[in-house]
Amino acid sequence: MEDLQIYCDEMEAQLKEWDARLERLKVKAKLTEGDTQIEMSDEIHFLNMKKRAVEEKLRELRAATGDACLIIKADLNEALKDLETSFQNTSLKFR
Repeated sequence: MEDLQIYCDEMEAQLKEWDARLERLKVKAKLTEGDTQIEMSDEIHFLNMKKRAVEEKLRELRAATGDACLIIKADLNEALKDLETSFQNTSLKFR
């Protein structure tokens, strides 16, 4: 149970890091113009949705017990990988 608490705390810290990364991307989007700004805003919205999915999985994990923890933790890890991949693709797209 203590391991789960540590894991959840680490995920919470990682989500704060994602907030900072998304804020930097928002600033960059504000400095662009036209279609690129619209496209970046759409990507940021998409990334925020994925981040919210990770946050929801983390809430589920904190509330889970028993074997459900393992399933939710695996789902959380998958959602986090998806968010990371999406962010990397967005970063490459808008260098």
